[in-house]
Amino acid sequence: MRRMNRTEILPILLLLVLALLIVPSVHAQTTNVTILSSSSHAVLRSDGTAHFTVTATLTFTGFTPPATAFQELAPSNLMGVYVTETPGSIYLPSSGVEVNGTATASPGLCMTWVVKPAYQGYSTCYMAPSSSSGTETVTFNVVIYNAASQQYSFQVNAAMYSTSSLDAPYTYVMGSGNYATFDVGVVSQLTLTVTAPPLVVVTIDGSPQMAGPVTVTESPGVHTISVPQIVQVDNGTRLNFDHWGGGSGAWYAQNTTSLDLEDDTQLTASYVTQYLLTLNDPSATGAGWYVQGSIAQISAPASESCPGILGSIGCTETFQGWYENGVLVSTSNDASITMNASHTLDIQWSTNTITPLIVMIILVVVIGGGLFAFDLHRRRAATPTTPSTTATETVPLTTIEEPKKLGPFCINCGKQLPVGAKFCKECGAKQE
Repeated sequence: MRRMNRTEILPILLLLVLALLIVPSVHAQTTNVTILSSSSHAVLRSDGTAHFTVTATLTFTGFTPPATAFQELAPSNLMGVYVTETPGSIYLPSSGVEVNGTATASPGLCMTWVVKPAYQGYSTCYMAPSSSSGTETVTFNVVIYNAASQQYSFQVNAAMYSTSSLDAPYTYVMGSGNYATFDVGVVSQLTLTVTAPPLVVVTIDGSPQMAGPVTVTESPGVHTISVPQIVQVDNGTRLNFDHWGGGSGAWYAQNTTSLDLEDDTQLTASYVTQYLLTLNDPSATGAGWYVQGSIAQISAPASESCPGILGSIGCTETFQGWYENGVLVSTSNDASITMNASHTLDIQWSTNTITPLIVMIILVVVIGGGLFAFDLHRRRAATPTTPSTTATETVPLTTIEEPKKLGPFCINCGKQLPVGAKFCKECGAKQE
């Protein structure tokens, strides 16, 4: 065999060096995969699916960034990241169990148009990191179809791919891949925790629970949760429902809400404390329920008529001050009070009775004089009558006059005659 001379070997060496410069180096290209977080369980929903989320970080070195803007099938390098079930996990292709999903990546270089939809047991995306070494974060939202109540084992795989050939656009670079595993348990019962004040009774699907915080186990689907709108604490304090809040940012304004339970859920029934302001004067305004810490505006007339008949004859009352339990609160008829507790206020009035007193004196004089004049007139107008005595009437002897003796009457003209007269002086008739 003829040995090659130096002139023939040199071009071959140059071609080998050029090939090594063109072909990406395998020895320096490494990828590490770390699971940052993942759903510890997925919910078996009413449609037979189970959803979970997994986030992974990819640490890489020796990557060849694309020379041009990333375009479909453009000559460049890619990093493929995908979620799949691990070998040996419970996975029955004949049952139609499928893993599929979409992924997002920072800084937004995950190309969702190359995700393989509905690929059996497979969810993937490709991205082109912007530097030859660094860290990328990828989050997958994955759906398990026809899921069962059991535990599934998954792994996130990452590797480098060469896209320099249109015939083989996604060629795996040997030795560049790595993976990390995680488990997801599919559950059919969920935990619902409702946090409420101690006096509030929580009702779930029409069944009252204990008062205060309650934790129950429910199946996935729509459930109705309700609490009372008003809860009376005492005569002057109550709780008024404000809204529902949840760890997922849910916010509901009605005290009864329908919730599609598809994961462990926490709800908080938020109440505001209200205090009662009682005003014991009918002319005062501003009474009612107020939120704790709010300012109540109260008002009363500066002056008003006295109640009853005195008010109709000029009696007036002048505002002196607001009092609570005998303690002066304010001397202004228009005032405010901070509702940090329940309050009961009275009004103290100063009564002016001079005018009605004068009116009453005048009325007494007028009425008394009128009665006296009427009685005097009545006495004068009365006709005198012959006094008569009765058996029970006692007349002093000094006041009784001796009655005159009267004679008979004339038998002819009826004129009364003197005692013992024989003839009538008027008609001259003889008396028998």
